[in-house]
Order: sequence, then C-alpha cells, then structure tokens
Amino acid sequence: MLHFSHLLRELLRKGLIKPLKNVNIKVSYHDPCELARHAGVYDAPREVIKSLPGIKLQEAKYSREKSRCCGGGGGVLLNYPELAVAGAYNRLSKDILPLGVEGLVTACPACYLNFEYAIERYELPLKLYDISELLLLTLGDEREEG
Repeated sequence: MLHFSHLLRELLRKGLIKPLKNVNIKVSYHDPCELARHAGVYDAPREVIKSLPGIKLQEAKYSREKSRCCGGGGGVLLNYPELAVAGAYNRLSKDILPLGVEGLVTACPACYLNFEYAIERYELPLKLYDISELLLLTLGDEREEG
C-alpha cells in the first residue's frame, strides 16, 4: 500500500520538496488504527516529520503497535459522537499532554476530526496538524497556524 506519507517521504528524499522555514515546534505523532496497525505504516510519517526543519518529534508511551485509538474509529464518531470525543479526550489527556508537546500530528482525517472536537470541547492547549499541514508550514506558508 502506498500512503500519502510514503509519497511525501520520497519527494523530500529526492529534494523535489524543499522545506525552507524552521518552525520550532515539539510534536507527537498519533498512529491511526487503519494506517498503522492494519496496514503496518509506522515509519514513513515519522520520517517526514523528522525531516522538517525545527520540528522535534516526541514519541508517546503508547505509540506504533501500542497506540491507543482516537476513539472515533469503526463508525463510533458517526453513531456515538459523545463516546468518540470522550475517547479522544482520554488519549490526549493521558498520553499526549503529559509529554509537554505543543502539537499533535496525524495522517488520518477521521482522527483529526475527532481530536479537533475534543480539543475544542475541553479547551486543551494543543495544536492539531495533519501531516500535510505541518509540511506546508515548513514550506513558508504565511497563513495562521492551526
């Protein structure tokens, strides 16, 4: 399976994408259930993040094969949104915020959406990034972060 993070990694390796801006942010990466545990994609997203100037990746205790679900997978977000957001809050408050990171990166739109709901509802001090957004910041994008 070829995921977007594989493509980004290759474009960065070949110099076809050249990050210019040093962002200076400490982030953690959330392994999405389907991408990570079902498809086995762990390294490509991390390699992309680590190749971006000024970005420091802090691994959570529960990451890779041991990563906890965002809470919204398997249709939970659609059918039981309160339960899904509670799951996201659990993941963020127990696994991510104690790391002292400023941001959380994911490569899954469903995880992004569920984490976004939890961050807004509980007013958590955390910025959320899709992996492509993080790359965009290092390419000199002048838009507001977040």
